[in-house]
Amino acid sequence: MKTCTKCGQEKQSDLFYRQSRNPSGYSPWCKVCSTAYYSAYREVNRASLLEDKRAYHAANRDKEAGRKRERYRQDSSKKIEQAKRWYAANKPRALENVRRWSVSLAGRAAKRRYYSANRDSVQATIREWKARNPEALRDYFHARRARLKAAGGSHTRLQIAALLLRQNGGCAICKIDITVKRHRDHIVPLAAGGSNDITNIQLLCPPCNLGKRAKDMHTYLRERESA
Repeated sequence: MKTCTKCGQEKQSDLFYRQSRNPSGYSPWCKVCSTAYYSAYREVNRASLLEDKRAYHAANRDKEAGRKRERYRQDSSKKIEQAKRWYAANKPRALENVRRWSVSLAGRAAKRRYYSANRDSVQATIREWKARNPEALRDYFHARRARLKAAGGSHTRLQIAALLLRQNGGCAICKIDITVKRHRDHIVPLAAGGSNDITNIQLLCPPCNLGKRAKDMHTYLRERESA
């Protein structure tokens, strides 16, 4: 047991940082008090600490570069040894991984050669597929856009069909028939942190969706009323 000179509480020794220059071998302050003090100190003196750090880096650039090179060399040696040990213990699995990688690489090369030799027919097939599968194409682009925005959630084509039935085949804003042509709209825009889940999807006619764009529903409806 040891008493913290900061808070005055008696605590277990493992609740103090080790400090070799102290006769007891531990810091006089407990970890909680030390952390709170130095956090407040760093917050108050952030600018001066950053300036000292920059000055140290500028004065010891070569020394730090040498340390980084040595650390990289040591880390590389460790990783090589770890890889050797793993390979010795998992040789069949490693060989299978190499075989799969080789097959995958050869397959990709064969696909590239085929595409180069049959570019026109491949592009024609892709255009035909897009014409026959407009819903699948829309699913792909919606999912891709959500991934690029790092939006959570997802929805399926069946959920979209059920949503169309709930909206009685009409636009969620102007109620015009959208059974033939419709757009999926995020009620809370993806740009504003909205989800790609079906609960954040509504079906709109093209004019309403193009007018709403990335606005929230309240803003867009006020603009429609004022217009």
